[in-house]
Amino acid sequence: EPSAKAVITVVRAEPWFSEPMRWRAGDLLAEPQWTWAHASEALEWSRRNLEIQPGSARAWSLHGSVNARAVAEFGAWPATVERARGAFERATALEPRLPWHPYSQALMERSLGNLERALRLASHSVELEPAFVRGWLLVSRLELAGGDLYAARRALERALDSRDAGEPRVWTTYHRDLIRYPEQHLQALKRELE
Repeated sequence: EPSAKAVITVVRAEPWFSEPMRWRAGDLLAEPQWTWAHASEALEWSRRNLEIQPGSARAWSLHGSVNARAVAEFGAWPATVERARGAFERATALEPRLPWHPYSQALMERSLGNLERALRLASHSVELEPAFVRGWLLVSRLELAGGDLYAARRALERALDSRDAGEPRVWTTYHRDLIRYPEQHLQALKRELE
């Protein structure tokens, strides 16, 4: 895990090598609680990474995640919300067949109370990848919040079916991430839908 000092040293030596910037921003995202200093540093590294790789969906997604975390930790400042939305939308435009970007934006929209927008985005993520367990769990949760118990149960069934569908012939990181989900979220949702 690179420290801020190590990243600065590497970037001085090779200003176009963006990996340490991405790693550092990712490490900061993993911190359980943010301070203003964490937010400032993560925003700076993700912005600089994006300047070097403006055509990278991964860079845009990281920038969206950093801004979304700032929104979650410090409030819905309009400029920060728009930066997060714009970054997730750009990541989706660059990689239109991957579910992660609309899913990440859906999580942010849910935290902002934009449940209809969150449901559209979460539904889009499972249209892109029908085996996306976390996507189906989010759709179920949002349908439940909207009062559609039938749709919530149906989405939960899809999550369970995806989880139990069996193993692909070759396990890739992509396949492992599709079926990864927090067990406590699944159990809580099951209890609420009984």
